[in-house]
Amino acid sequence: MSVIFDFLSLALGSVAILFGQHRSEFAVVAGIAVVLAGLCWWGAANYSKLWNLRFRTSATQTLLCLLVAMLTFVFVILFASFKYTKDAAELSIDAWRAASTHDVVWQMSAFQAAYDAVKKLGIEDFSTATAASRSSIPLTQMASRNTLAEVYAAATVADFKLKRPFLSKIVWSRFAMPRQTVTVIESRISGYFASEGSTIPLGRVVQYTVDALNAPLREGVARVVPIALAIIVVLFVLVQLIPFSLIGWAAWRDLKVTV
Repeated sequence: MSVIFDFLSLALGSVAILFGQHRSEFAVVAGIAVVLAGLCWWGAANYSKLWNLRFRTSATQTLLCLLVAMLTFVFVILFASFKYTKDAAELSIDAWRAASTHDVVWQMSAFQAAYDAVKKLGIEDFSTATAASRSSIPLTQMASRNTLAEVYAAATVADFKLKRPFLSKIVWSRFAMPRQTVTVIESRISGYFASEGSTIPLGRVVQYTVDALNAPLREGVARVVPIALAIIVVLFVLVQLIPFSLIGWAAWRDLKVTV
């Protein structure tokens, strides 16, 4: 269900961009949607006459025709707005990025994993990093820095997959293991050590990790548009089949009764 909600959030974000930033285009699209909705209403109300000229739609069938028209209107708006899916996806990534840098629970979980991993190496002095005040991790050795970078990169990828499941299925298909990203994080950490000292605050590492993941995420987002369009077309066909089938079945049953 989280994947569906993430997809719907992306779709609504695209519509919001179309409506909020492209008002004239939205007006044209809405006009086209109204016309197509009317045509679909007429088609749903009359296509059964191809085999039953005497069939008259009941109140229930009229509601189904209304449903067809409403669905057509909504799907036309969605289809047109999906040209802005890439923009909506980037806004979603920015929102995730901001949330991750302020998510204390996730930060502490990632910090604990990094703390344990570096301590397990047995090459650092943890005498000042007591269990009561684990605000930083001693990283005097390159192996420790590499380990910390790998742990934080993996934690950030996992957090993105959890909070953006639909986007992650698209983004990570060519970015399964962030080795290149880890290298960028290690370089940033090394630069910090060269100018600041032998320990690094948790918040700084989180920022480095999110910054390093940002570029490959945006590259992967370019594939969102064709995938989203394909999904919306398939959904439109499947959903429209339901009211059309019900109306057609009612007309066929009425034909049997009449005969």
